[in-house]
Amino acid sequence: MRRAVVLAGLLAPGAAHAADPLGALEVVDCLGARGWGQDPDQPAVSIDVHVYFNAQPGVVGAVGIPVHADLQRDDLCMQLGTCTHGFELALPLGVRDGAAHDVWAYGIDLEGVNNPLVGGPISVTCPAPPLVDGVRRWITAPAVLTAWGFDTFVDLARVDDTSLMALAQGTDWPLAPQLLTVDGSALWLVDGTQRRAIDSETALVWGLDPTLATVTPAAQIDAMPIGPQWRPQPFLAQGTLPEVYVIDALPCTGDACIDEGGTSGGGDDSGDDAADGSADDDTAASSGSESESESEGGEVGDTSTGSDTFGLPGATAEGGGNGDGSGCSCDAGVTPPRDVAWSCIAIIWIIARRRRG
Repeated sequence: MRRAVVLAGLLAPGAAHAADPLGALEVVDCLGARGWGQDPDQPAVSIDVHVYFNAQPGVVGAVGIPVHADLQRDDLCMQLGTCTHGFELALPLGVRDGAAHDVWAYGIDLEGVNNPLVGGPISVTCPAPPLVDGVRRWITAPAVLTAWGFDTFVDLARVDDTSLMALAQGTDWPLAPQLLTVDGSALWLVDGTQRRAIDSETALVWGLDPTLATVTPAAQIDAMPIGPQWRPQPFLAQGTLPEVYVIDALPCTGDACIDEGGTSGGGDDSGDDAADGSADDDTAASSGSESESESEGGEVGDTSTGSDTFGLPGATAEGGGNGDGSGCSCDAGVTPPRDVAWSCIAIIWIIARRRRG
């Protein structure tokens, strides 16, 4: 499962809790959330900040994403005495739906004593991201979503049916990632009969651990035809129908793939469209403040699926199916705006990888 690990800092034996974490949620716009956090009890140690969308901890609909506040911020050096306390979190695609979303940030105490609110609420309203070019590849089941660690709040864009259907449909998305290497340097993902180059940084963005790549004889890898280079990050798309797709690179073979830089696991991704959904959109933001702390020790949970089917043809947004027992037949009870076609996926809590934050 692709996710960011919440790093727990521990005080040295005998140290006493003196102060709650400090911090600020400085900016929330259509690019993301930015700010800083520090625990005065251990001023040189970077802490986690939990960013919550839609509601505060413990409230139905809240989605929490942890981010490690370890970015160099020269402007904080004088103020805090140390500099590595900044954080940046890319705006999840689930927030880019044209509706207003409130955002809060909580500083996570290194002792686990208290996780105070350090910023928010800030309200952000962003349009749906432009649909990236490529082909749409159907995610055939919830198990595929889980195997790849896709995060439906972070990765899934709601798009109009016309634009989505205008993309050619490719083969179904692979059931699970299969990462190969010869010597631990060049990396390849198996996609059907093809091998596709992916660099180690991109692998991490996709939640893949390069050190766990299967060591494979060079002759076996070389025997596989080269496919397009792997895209820099996931971009899932859904219209008003239940089907969910990964928008993938256009197919290529032979020299066309080599021209894209697909012969090395260390190549860049210049041949692909940016799939981060960021654009020069206008942002409507308003801010407020509250003196609260994150409940339950700042825990965040997993994206979960609530059905054995996933966008099967013939399924309807209201449940039911195509009359033969297939399709989506669950009822989530409460259907938020633009989410009716996702009634079989229960999005509860998220631990997101810095894959994206």
